[in-house]
Amino acid sequence: MLAGTYSIEFEVSMWLYILTFFASLFIILIKRFAESKKNLDVRYLEVSTFYSKGFMPNIIKFSLFINIFVYLIYCLSEILSNERNFYFFITYFIFSFGICRYYQLSSQSNLGESPEDVIMDKYLISSVVIYLMTLILVSELNL
Repeated sequence: MLAGTYSIEFEVSMWLYILTFFASLFIILIKRFAESKKNLDVRYLEVSTFYSKGFMPNIIKFSLFINIFVYLIYCLSEILSNERNFYFFITYFIFSFGICRYYQLSSQSNLGESPEDVIMDKYLISSVVIYLMTLILVSELNL
C-alpha cells in the first residue's frame, strides 16, 4: 500500500492504514476460530484449550465493531478536512453492510476457514460493486 502511494505521489489517510490493520485482524481471527472448531489436529487441540468458549466469538465481534468505528472516523475525517464531500458518508453504510455480511457468512457456515469462498457471495459481491460505483460517483463526479 505504501509503495503504490509513494509511486504516484498520493497521500493516504492514516485511518486507512489503521483500517487495513483491523480488517486483517478481523479476517485472521475468523480464520483461526474456524480452524480451532475443527479439532482434527493436535495443534488445534492445544490452541483451542487456550481460549474459553466465548472468548474468540467476543473478540471477533469486538474486531467487527472496531472496523466499523474506524471506517466511520475515516469518513468523518475525510469530510471534515474537505477531501471529500458529504455524500462520501454513503460509503460508510455500504462498508458496514459488507463487513457484517462477511461476519454473518463466516459465522453461520463453515466458510470462515477459507475467506476466498466467503467473498463469492452474491450480496457481498454486490456490496463491493455498489461501494466502488459510489466512490467513483462521489469522488470523480463531485456529486
